[in-house]
Amino acid sequence: VWESMQIPILPNTKPLDELIHSFPKEVLSHRILVLNVAKFQRYTQSEIEVVHEFVKEGGNLFVFGEHDNMYQSSDFQNSILEKFGLQFENDHIGESRAKHRKAFSEFWNLNFVYHKYSASIRIDPQVRDSVTIFLEALHEGKKFPIAVGRSYEKGKVFVMGDSELFWNENTGEGIEKGENFIFLKNIIQWFFPISTPTLQTQNTFVDSKKTIFIEYAN
Repeated sequence: VWESMQIPILPNTKPLDELIHSFPKEVLSHRILVLNVAKFQRYTQSEIEVVHEFVKEGGNLFVFGEHDNMYQSSDFQNSILEKFGLQFENDHIGESRAKHRKAFSEFWNLNFVYHKYSASIRIDPQVRDSVTIFLEALHEGKKFPIAVGRSYEKGKVFVMGDSELFWNENTGEGIEKGENFIFLKNIIQWFFPISTPTLQTQNTFVDSKKTIFIEYAN
């Protein structure tokens, strides 16, 4: 997906504070830091503070969670997210009897985004007016937010309660299922607004100044 949009990706294994300190301030708005799900990890206090400052000064943050606090990943990511008034819940959202679980985006008019099970996202009432719900899913007949975003100071934060809807494996969900590909492109366009309309087809855009850093913590 990133390659189709001609945005470079740089996988990162450095400590987050070391990575972020290497970014010149004038390019922060052209950076997306992706914090992936990790197994039984913890951020250092220094990393938490530096990520917060990164967004405050104009950086973009994309955080993944997983259902049922898998591998304690919600605890891991919530230590970052609490500063932005967002938290992953320890739950699993999705109709249990459905073979392929559909989520929907009223914001982007998408009705066929497929996920497995997702963590819902708790929004602090004090920041509710600044948060946009980008994806919802049904559980026992009720709607729950599973992807939200907000601006924070000069930067942006996007939070996604499931990573499997972007996998490129044949899992029954994944990036090639339904409108998942379009959903991810719309997320990137939200981070990096361009003059074209919201993506409803698999178009591409080019901006060589923009870079995505994916944090791997295994």
